[in-house]
Amino acid sequence: GMAVLPNDGKCRMKKSPLGDFYEYIGSTDYDYPSLNQVRVLAIETKTLLVFAVIEEARAVYDSLVSLINVGIATTISDNSNNILEVIETSYRTGRGAILFEHSILMNQPFDVSVLPVENCNMPVKDGCDGVSLDSEVVFEVTVSLTSCLQKTDKVILSIPSLGQQLEVLVDSVCQCGCETQPEIASEICNENGNLTCGLCGCEDGWFGCHCNCSGDPNVLMCPTNPNTGLPCSGEAQGSCSFESCLRECECEEGFIGSACECSENNCRASVNAEVCSGNGYCTCDGCQCNAGFSGTFCECNRGSCIQMGSDSVCSGVGECKCGNNPCVCSCDCPSTTTSQFCEEPVDLCGTYRACVACLVQESDCKSSCPKNTEYEFIDEVMDTFYEINGSSTVGCSASSEDCSYHYYVAIDSAEVIPVHIEMCPGPVFPYYWAVPVIVVAVVLLLGFSTLILVKLIIVIKDRNDTKKFMNEARRAKMVNENPLYVDPDIKYSNIKYRSEEN
Repeated sequence: GMAVLPNDGKCRMKKSPLGDFYEYIGSTDYDYPSLNQVRVLAIETKTLLVFAVIEEARAVYDSLVSLINVGIATTISDNSNNILEVIETSYRTGRGAILFEHSILMNQPFDVSVLPVENCNMPVKDGCDGVSLDSEVVFEVTVSLTSCLQKTDKVILSIPSLGQQLEVLVDSVCQCGCETQPEIASEICNENGNLTCGLCGCEDGWFGCHCNCSGDPNVLMCPTNPNTGLPCSGEAQGSCSFESCLRECECEEGFIGSACECSENNCRASVNAEVCSGNGYCTCDGCQCNAGFSGTFCECNRGSCIQMGSDSVCSGVGECKCGNNPCVCSCDCPSTTTSQFCEEPVDLCGTYRACVACLVQESDCKSSCPKNTEYEFIDEVMDTFYEINGSSTVGCSASSEDCSYHYYVAIDSAEVIPVHIEMCPGPVFPYYWAVPVIVVAVVLLLGFSTLILVKLIIVIKDRNDTKKFMNEARRAKMVNENPLYVDPDIKYSNIKYRSEEN
């Protein structure tokens, strides 16, 4: 059968027998929801509708969105594998910009302006762009009349991307009893205008609340907001002052700038934080920090760049740089100084002495010379204050066996350090083969000299020992026989032996 009842907006869903999905059970009795029902429900629930469809159906849903003026139509792949990415992107797109639209029921002479006053970093005409998720933006909507209304009218304000609208009934009171009896050349108006219903109507050439300022009021306008075109960015942010006849903006608390166009919230590290952390003041270009502080919100204390007992940051020659998370400050010293506070000068002469000595000897000096250095030989320099490419220099002197020369090191260069060297009269060693010959000859001479000296010492010692021995031998005399002496000749007699004579 066919559905005969209009959709009543109720949910008639029943779980399937397997329990894995829900199905609509009122299709045979109730018609589909009308477009107006969808629109009203989205507005009531503050829901952003995302119609994610394939490319072939995109045109139909674009028309649907334009009809109900709620939601976004977008395209997904044929197999729907990017459905989550598409929905998230669409949600961010729909919430990223909040733009107002307005319509007037009877088309009477209205002027409607929309101005974001809180939590909007990118104000645009009739709205705010770049709104983050879960943030709250406060708008000021001004409805003004350009002429009297014939009857009460209705102004409809809407935010299509959010599906929300507001209806405002407007009536006008165009005639007051006091208007029929103005005070001509009133003293309140400095006699430069008429007082009507408590307000001064100034004569030509005069302006101000009391007609106290002379000149063209159109020329002496207060500064206007470059994004909205409103003087002093609208009454919510500032008002145009007539006190000094210069029409300067008097900004409300929390706003700064010549047209009150900048919010002090941009100078806070967090919502409840102090402006510029209490260590500076806020400008439209950001925080201007007091002495001794730096960082986006002046949150970095540069005291760690000042040496104890000194008042100058980085000894007055370096730059105090501060990192983030955590905020730690340290000195970035020039090439002429070193140490923590740039207080110790670098010995530039000593740094380049070995390199320059090598270059003077016309040798291969890659290993002796620092990187990022340019060298150039020059004639003798007579000027005491010598400069290289406009940079001041340190004058250094050096000498070798055959040559005395000067060299100059630039101290103001950042990346490449130029060094100028005076030419020697000639190379220190013009004959390179003489170097090893001289070394060998010196070694041999030292060897032979050492051998001769050792031999001479040995001979002299032997002669002295011999002479000493002979002298001692001559002085030795034995008076008596040595009691320890034993005669080597011994005689023995055989008692049994008898001579033939016996």
